Amino acid sequence: MFIYKIALSTNYTDVYNFLNAITPPPAADPFATWQTNYFTSGELANQAFSGPNADPLGKGMSNTNQFLAGFNPTNAAAYLHIISISKTNGGTDIRVDYLGASGDNTYSPGFANRTNVLEFTAGTGNGSYATNNFVGIQTNILSGGAGLGTNTSFIETNGATFTPSRYYRVRVLVQ
Repeated sequence: MFIYKIALSTNYTDVYNFLNAITPPPAADPFATWQTNYFTSGELANQAFSGPNADPLGKGMSNTNQFLAGFNPTNAAAYLHIISISKTNGGTDIRVDYLGASGDNTYSPGFANRTNVLEFTAGTGNGSYATNNFVGIQTNILSGGAGLGTNTSFIETNGATFTPSRYYRVRVLVQ
């Protein structure tokens, strides 16, 4: 594509400034840039695979949420999730291991970092939980990722002694 500018004036400085003025191209859609980075042209043509609401690998995160969290949608292991919950330190503490979002620097303008919050809510007597009143217990800012996430852990002192039991989740704050 060629763009031509023509200027007629007796003022050389005005003509020079006009001819050398560069209009920046319109900003690219960040989600479209992310899609192009990860999906083939065939996959991009299939909205059921690469569309905003698609979850092509069945990870439980839509492409929009994977984009916002900074995950690679084509890697089956790259999604926000709790990996394990186990007793530690003599059986009184609880260790929560999770895969946190750490940004994606494999393309421009990929996210440099992400804020992850580990939360809990109290369980009920029947082994479930009745409310969505989760409370944050750990906040991490993870950075330098390549869309694959970062393994992170938290030890809750005396967590195994809490009655009722606790339910944990991890979420990402998008800023």
